[in-house]
Amino acid sequence: MQPICAAARRRRLPVVLDGDRRTVENDPLFRLATHVIFSSQCLRETTGTADLAEGLKHIVCNTNAFIAVSNGPKDILYLEGDAVRRLPVFSITAVDTIGAGDAFHGGFALALAEGQSEVEAMHLGAAVAGIKCTRLGGSAGTPRRSEVEALIAQYRLPVAAQ
Repeated sequence: MQPICAAARRRRLPVVLDGDRRTVENDPLFRLATHVIFSSQCLRETTGTADLAEGLKHIVCNTNAFIAVSNGPKDILYLEGDAVRRLPVFSITAVDTIGAGDAFHGGFALALAEGQSEVEAMHLGAAVAGIKCTRLGGSAGTPRRSEVEALIAQYRLPVAAQ
């Protein structure tokens, strides 16, 4: 994976890393990625700290990437400079969370490719994942773009400092 990420960086392409498996705080991929978004479980296991904000602060020492952590139905945390920010997610009734992380990352990467900011990309990713969780099945539950845009139009999610 490192050669592919390095080649993408040389071409000035975004490298979005899904932090979904325990690793070490100084994983070389963190230095190659432009964006690292962890699951809460992975960040806790990688940093050895239960506090997600503290976990992000451990990782930032090893990367210049945009970093964030998703936490299921709870706010997404991300770093903006030294500040920990929160992005609320959509309130849904989950029936199946299989594939939610992949749905989030797909929406996030799509939004970045369309030129949206990281916060807008997380918002889109959260909408994709939220809708997916209301449906049974992994990729079979993936929503259409029109459904995602309709959900986003219903809510204006504020960004708050922690």
